[in-house]
Amino acid sequence: MSELTAELIVDQDFPQDVQIAPHGKQVAYILAPTGKKEEHESSAIWIASTDRDREARQFTAGEAHDRHPRWSPDGKYLAFLSDRAKRGTGQLYLIAADGGEALALTSIKNKKSVDDFAWSPGGGQIAFTSPDEPTEEDEKQEKERDDARVYGEKWPYARLRLLLLATREITTLAVGERHIADFTWHPHGTEIAYVVHQTPDLEARAHEVVIERISIAGGEPQVVCHFSCSHHLRSMPFRFREESQRILHVARPTVQPRCGRSIRLHRLLS
Repeated sequence: MSELTAELIVDQDFPQDVQIAPHGKQVAYILAPTGKKEEHESSAIWIASTDRDREARQFTAGEAHDRHPRWSPDGKYLAFLSDRAKRGTGQLYLIAADGGEALALTSIKNKKSVDDFAWSPGGGQIAFTSPDEPTEEDEKQEKERDDARVYGEKWPYARLRLLLLATREITTLAVGERHIADFTWHPHGTEIAYVVHQTPDLEARAHEVVIERISIAGGEPQVVCHFSCSHHLRSMPFRFREESQRILHVARPTVQPRCGRSIRLHRLLS
């Protein structure tokens, strides 16, 4: 038996982000080492059968950072994030559940990564968040090395965007000086609720946070509730209840010690 070393531990592959297909017959997951040998991470998507009638198989090459696999509502496709076109810049891809070539849904020429995404309940759309692309002036300043970073200027706000799969048309739903930290679809697929931070900076979590909702047809967002500081956690539930009239999320109580948390329901007004 070989000696256990730190290198063996960090190089060992571990399954992560397990996602069960809607039909319950397959699971998709990420296989990635704890550490990384190169500048950028590498990981692969694997598919396994839940009844174990066939061996788990590697679904993507694993030469890039393939991650965040999510099944379409009908189980026929997997959407995922990958930096295969430009290392360090993850874009949104789509691949058939039975394999084939992955299709880039967002431009591989983009310089900003997709942060997160979610299928619509009907499967015809995907909502995602990403910062705005650099302007011509931004690129000029970068080329001339006149792009010093000044704290508080040019925040890379995550925008809420909507991708129509039939045409691959992308529209931006939530604009302005607001950072979308989390979002969830309405069960009917008619609107999206999302958590707003003042800035992407970690210090913004100490300031007011807002939950808003917006129709996918566009229009002005509606405020659902305010918090004096950010106690919403992405690892905890943030979703519409099944009856579609309330939003469930986890937050710290405002009148109890800051270490406590409570589950809150907010009724939506039409």
